[in-house]
Amino acid sequence: MSFSEQDKRFFIKICKETLKAYLLNETIPAYTRVKSIYKEKYGVFIKLIKDNKIRGYGGVLHPDKDIIEELQRTCINVALYEPRFKPVISSELPFIDFILYIIKEKPSEVELDKIEENFSNKCIIITNGRIEIVFFPEDIFESLGDFIERIIDTYNLEEYSIFTAEFERIDSKEYG
Repeated sequence: MSFSEQDKRFFIKICKETLKAYLLNETIPAYTRVKSIYKEKYGVFIKLIKDNKIRGYGGVLHPDKDIIEELQRTCINVALYEPRFKPVISSELPFIDFILYIIKEKPSEVELDKIEENFSNKCIIITNGRIEIVFFPEDIFESLGDFIERIIDTYNLEEYSIFTAEFERIDSKEYG
């Protein structure tokens, strides 16, 4: 299932309007007249970019709300509450680009040697049952095996499983 151009523009619009409304008066816009597809649950990750640098990044792999609510909640959390970044302020909004990653399928477990080096439409999830570390192809700047080994060492994962899931990338530079 692929989202239409209209859907992608709408998802970017939701993020921009939600962040602006929340920063200016702590409200969240309501979207009541929407397509049925927008009432479905999808994992959502959002990367905020300003001056070609990551300004916020995070998401939810296992959604409990529909895609609109997940986009809104994730956008606010990434912009204001992600501890790795300073909170976004309203004067920054015109300079922030949004990259959305919509997880389109339930993650499936894979063996490390079965992951193809060319996995451009799949994210990788490494988990030990307590934490889940999610990465997208553009986050990886070395061989996939070296990258996964470094993550396992960094997080001191003695036991772990690896999953992949197909996603769709939506960039505000193209759709916003």
